[in-house]
Amino acid sequence: MIYGSKKLYRQYLFFREFSTNPLIRQCKYYSDTIGIYVMANILTTIRKEVGLSIFGGIQANEALGFFVNDLVHNPIAKRNAADAKFRIRMINLEMGLIHQIKFPFLSRVYIAFIKPIFGGISICVKFFVLIPLGRFIMKAFSKFAAKLDNEKNK
Repeated sequence: MIYGSKKLYRQYLFFREFSTNPLIRQCKYYSDTIGIYVMANILTTIRKEVGLSIFGGIQANEALGFFVNDLVHNPIAKRNAADAKFRIRMINLEMGLIHQIKFPFLSRVYIAFIKPIFGGISICVKFFVLIPLGRFIMKAFSKFAAKLDNEKNK
């Protein structure tokens, strides 16, 4: 988090969300096997940020080949890596659209501008209308207010 770029940080957050979010598991493009390719994206991004991609970067299956056997020169693994890359993009797109359906921009505008106006109006009504009205009623009906106060103190 301290030394990584914004892109790396977002990939890490996606990895955490990918492993815990139940909406992702319900996605059409979800597969149990693509979790490792999400980690491969993080590893290749780290290599790029360190400066090891000047003369050609490594593919996802090559990054995973450091940890997992039989992924580097296996054509099936290369096809699986390409499929996983597609599935990850589709899951990212779907999660982004789900996020936009909740209208976060309008919610922030409402909370920042409109809600304080109504809150201020309600506070003004409380202090300039309801409290003076309550005091007036207590003075106008002092016997009834004293009776309520005696019942409350018992």
